[in-house]
Amino acid sequence: MPVSLVAAGGWTVPSSSPGWNVRCVASRKSTLSLRDTHTWALFFGGSALGFENGEWIGETAGSLIRDAATPAAARCASDFGEGRMRAFLAEAIGVRALRETARAGLQRELHEILDGSDKVVLRLEVTRLTAPEGPVYITLHPLLGYGADAARMLQILGTSGCGPAPETLIGGVYRLLGVQPLAYSAKPPLTFAPGSEAAAAVVEILQGLLEVARWNEFGIAGDVDTEFLHDFRVALRKMRSVLSLTKGVFSGDATTRWKKQLGDVCRKTNALRDLDVQILGREDLCAMLPEELRPGLDRFFEESGNARAVQARKVAAYLKSKSYTALVETLPGEWENPVYRGPAAAHPVGLMASARLQKRFQRIRKLQKSITPETTDSAIHALRIECKKMRYLLDSFGRLFPADCALPIAKSLARVQNRLGRYNDTSVQQDHFLERAHGCLETGDCRMALALGGLIGSLHHEHTALRKKVVEALAAFCNREHRALVKSLIPLDQ
Repeated sequence: MPVSLVAAGGWTVPSSSPGWNVRCVASRKSTLSLRDTHTWALFFGGSALGFENGEWIGETAGSLIRDAATPAAARCASDFGEGRMRAFLAEAIGVRALRETARAGLQRELHEILDGSDKVVLRLEVTRLTAPEGPVYITLHPLLGYGADAARMLQILGTSGCGPAPETLIGGVYRLLGVQPLAYSAKPPLTFAPGSEAAAAVVEILQGLLEVARWNEFGIAGDVDTEFLHDFRVALRKMRSVLSLTKGVFSGDATTRWKKQLGDVCRKTNALRDLDVQILGREDLCAMLPEELRPGLDRFFEESGNARAVQARKVAAYLKSKSYTALVETLPGEWENPVYRGPAAAHPVGLMASARLQKRFQRIRKLQKSITPETTDSAIHALRIECKKMRYLLDSFGRLFPADCALPIAKSLARVQNRLGRYNDTSVQQDHFLERAHGCLETGDCRMALALGGLIGSLHHEHTALRKKVVEALAAFCNREHRALVKSLIPLDQ
């Protein structure tokens, strides 16, 4: 098994000694371009990615993945050809975009250790940091059956100034260049206790979510990747829901005004998000069609891409506007202003959250019981909104309750939301594609009309099958076990 070591700059490989010979079989200078997302998904996921000498090199779970076919300009997992590298990145970064996080000059060397009969028994990989100047990283590769030689070499390396590596090469590069990876989470850290006043707790939640939203502004304005807008919108929706779900903490007029202001911001981004979702789903949509119908979608996605570019510019301009800047800079102060406090402001937040969660669960149960084969999609969508609100309550206040109660509820609710979300998507997509197909028939674009018709048919079949799964997931969520768990949501200090 390889052994990683490190030595100070200037270290040299020990020379030959009685019984074996050391020879350098390869040496080259190179530049390593390290890549990661703005959220450091690879670094904090224990993986790494770099581009060196025309080749992508990924490291995960101790194994290397190489790709020499993909250009250096690749930014997303979808830019890589089918294979291990694309699969690794799709899992590690999703739809996030890559960027260069650091660049280092290296001197790579490969040394072989030969015994008295000139048989290779060990290999040494030596990597010298040249820009910035830094340590030397050594990896000893023992060959099968030569454990004694490996032990002897480790001893020699130890006396020559090598020691256990306290950091990886990438960690060393970041340290020397002053690059500090910072963890990102769309869920802000919260500190309030179950006995905290409701107003103080809600203000902490709102301000934390606003910070998340504002962190994502640069990625939206720069059109880095679609996740920035997604997280921005989720933070806004959570703020609006928290204001709705904590009725009485603030005055009614203030709550209504803040919800409208946040809703107006969200609506400015609706068209861009719809187009993002549509374009991101291109591969899945094409896979629904026979091969001969797929070319009919080319112009559809070309038009969607053009429309998206227009919307992206509009949203970027809005985020730089005086009206938006004034709003997001004013809201935190207003939330803290005692003049906007409501009758429930001083109530213990734990008890308030417990009551609101139980009320929301009962509302979901009532709607779940009313579902019949005739229930409309709009009614099921209303139930989806109720599930979302309960999920936002759990996200905001779940830490106040025993984990063995809150976590199973959140996990089951997430399963329901996933099915309800896809059910809603198939409904909305059918309506959208039908409208576009009518337009194609009017303009005489039969190829696109046929492709869209094929998609509508496929989505209809999926939508019908999903309805049964939605009903099953809702029934499982509202079962006796979960009813008992919801009743057990008692704040930890009670």
